Amino acid sequence: MANSRLARLFDLVPFIVKHQGIPIAELAEKFQISVEQLEKDLWLLYMCGLPGQTPLELMEFEFEDGYVSVRNADELKSPRSLTQIELASLVIGLEILISQGISGAEQLKNKLASKLSTEISYQPAKSDLYLPEISQAIQQNKVLSIIYNGKAREVIPFETYTEDRTSYLRAFCKSAEDRRTFKISKIESLKITDNQELAPNLVPSNETPKTTKIATHKEKRLVREALGNSEQIDYFSVEWLISETMALAGAVELEDPQLRAQILARVKASQSLYLE
Repeated sequence: MANSRLARLFDLVPFIVKHQGIPIAELAEKFQISVEQLEKDLWLLYMCGLPGQTPLELMEFEFEDGYVSVRNADELKSPRSLTQIELASLVIGLEILISQGISGAEQLKNKLASKLSTEISYQPAKSDLYLPEISQAIQQNKVLSIIYNGKAREVIPFETYTEDRTSYLRAFCKSAEDRRTFKISKIESLKITDNQELAPNLVPSNETPKTTKIATHKEKRLVREALGNSEQIDYFSVEWLISETMALAGAVELEDPQLRAQILARVKASQSLYLE
């Protein structure tokens, strides 16, 4: 609200300079505010001007007779304009919107870019490079074909999330026949296939859920989003629980000794892949 009023105040002065004696009701209609609000704005502008704050430096408005005019407003008589830095920031912001499929952004971006003294382009961070395609695939239940760490995979995406400024993809990997978490910055290529597919239900619907206690050490909001609770959770699949816990990278700890032993075995098996 304050920012919109400040912008209006800057626009009011050059407009009045070019329309001296404009009826106050017409001026209020032009700026889509009430006459009462316009009078408040004019009284505020009455106290503005160059440093010194004497009648010689302040702007002078007349509007009590129903018509608005201004004197001594040379410093603000020109309409606001954007600097090259402001233009560049807007162009980059619009390019981000274009990459996300926002309609109408490209036309405005081209118009603003034509006023820049040099060409600029936006290159998204590698961790954000495929987010629009992944989001589209999730919404349409489409299978993704990716190359991850040099290996081609087909995955069914579930969701993306960000932790410590790093973006991740949770998906069902068809080659592994299990859920996996992928670091998006390590995806070398990605393509949405024409196949619509949901991940298989790995748990029989009539199976009774198990319950275990967990200790949350950090990222409580992320833990709740992933596991549904930050103290105790119900689960059907041990494999799912272990995968989700490991994906949370130390944010949560399982208190059940048998489950902890399985996670330790999984970690040791992973470490052995990197040891000679």
